[in-house]
Amino acid sequence: MQIFWSNYLEKKVNKLNLNHDSAHNIALCSQEQSYALVTEQTVLMPLPSLAFIQVKGQDAQKFLQGQFTCQFKEGETIQMRLGAHCSEKGKIQNFFRIFNCYWEDEPCYLLILQLNTLSDTLTRLKKYALFSKVVISDKTKDLAAFTLYGDNASIWLENTYLSQALNINDYTTLDKEHSLLARIRGDKPRYLFIAHLDTIPTLWEKCNTQFTAINSEFWNLLEIRAGIPMIFSETADLFFPHYLNLPTLNAVSFEKGCYLGQEVIARMQYRGKVNKHLHRALISNSTFSPQPNDEILYCENEQSHAVGHVIVASPTAAGSYEMLILLKDDHQNFENLFLKLVDGPKLHHLNLTYT
Repeated sequence: MQIFWSNYLEKKVNKLNLNHDSAHNIALCSQEQSYALVTEQTVLMPLPSLAFIQVKGQDAQKFLQGQFTCQFKEGETIQMRLGAHCSEKGKIQNFFRIFNCYWEDEPCYLLILQLNTLSDTLTRLKKYALFSKVVISDKTKDLAAFTLYGDNASIWLENTYLSQALNINDYTTLDKEHSLLARIRGDKPRYLFIAHLDTIPTLWEKCNTQFTAINSEFWNLLEIRAGIPMIFSETADLFFPHYLNLPTLNAVSFEKGCYLGQEVIARMQYRGKVNKHLHRALISNSTFSPQPNDEILYCENEQSHAVGHVIVASPTAAGSYEMLILLKDDHQNFENLFLKLVDGPKLHHLNLTYT
């Protein structure tokens, strides 16, 4: 939550010249310092760009089962999953982390999404929930989140909060179920804290006594390196789940019954040819920041045409950015690919692995 983190950290780090250099980035140090720290050390960062939706009620499981690409079974033990909400035509409207949890003594599902997609997502979900016994609530003003990432994160948490190690996609409750601590996919150990606004300062300060806080925009870098796509308002309703590797992330179930877009998505799985895929890329010496849905151009003999789009990007070193991009298979060798302009920065391939 942007306002909470801004106000709280302003009081804590005013001597460090706290900056707000974009709508959802809180800069606690320079970009170069943040990148060096996230590369070499265990760090934490606030996550003001995240929003939270709670779904509860008698029909909550049944409602989500008929709306989302992932599986929701009665009596299941899965604590956290990834899933998409699609249009009838099978294109992704939004992409979520979904917790199956007790919150304030009630069973519910907690959906985590990008803040700039919150309003449209609430409207869409409530439209489909008119005849279901569910309550869909915006919890963004009540909750906040931060992440702890790095090689030393697991050992410290096991000595501080955990009675045993967490597997990826598992969580534990802290402070009498007023906060969650989850382990999420990453190229290094990565944990997500979610808590009420009156609880999260204590959790943050305990972590901050051991680990340095860095700029919140580097959350995107962690998602990129984990191969997890992000959907923003600029990219809603543009991509099919297969394009963004959602089946690989277990975010699509092909064993469940009907849900929005299911017929199109199943046809792509069993009959169709997927001719675009997600890739990880790098640009250097760029004079502008890549934005979601920016075009990837193939340029040769003074001719150019679009062959892909930016899904999500993050700064690294000065003038350099890592990205997840959607690219036509004919151009997966990355020859003569440029960002946005024929004389724009050249794209270089990076490995995309799922751990």
